[in-house]
Amino acid sequence: MKHKHKELQHTEEHSCCSCEETGTEQTNVYFCPMKCEGKKVYTASGNCPVCHMHLVPVGSVPHKHTHHKHKEHNKQYSGGRYYCPMRCEGNKSYDEPGNCPVCG
Repeated sequence: MKHKHKELQHTEEHSCCSCEETGTEQTNVYFCPMKCEGKKVYTASGNCPVCHMHLVPVGSVPHKHTHHKHKEHNKQYSGGRYYCPMRCEGNKSYDEPGNCPVCG
């Protein structure tokens, strides 16, 4: 069974973040949590026409703005040795930087 959804164009009035900007929660506006179609929104609940996941109301999912830092790698451990992060050749290492001879 296919559902027909009335689509809304994203504008200043209908953006995924406008509920935070205005302080009011939008009702009857839904989006796909997988963002298959970018910022496309719908006026009826149902399933996404692309991935078939349940559409969720705008404003029901908090926006995540997470920032993380990578751990500082111990540069002394590498000893100026380079390796392919894909480990195409196992633990083989090289003295000079460059491309992996297997995967590029």
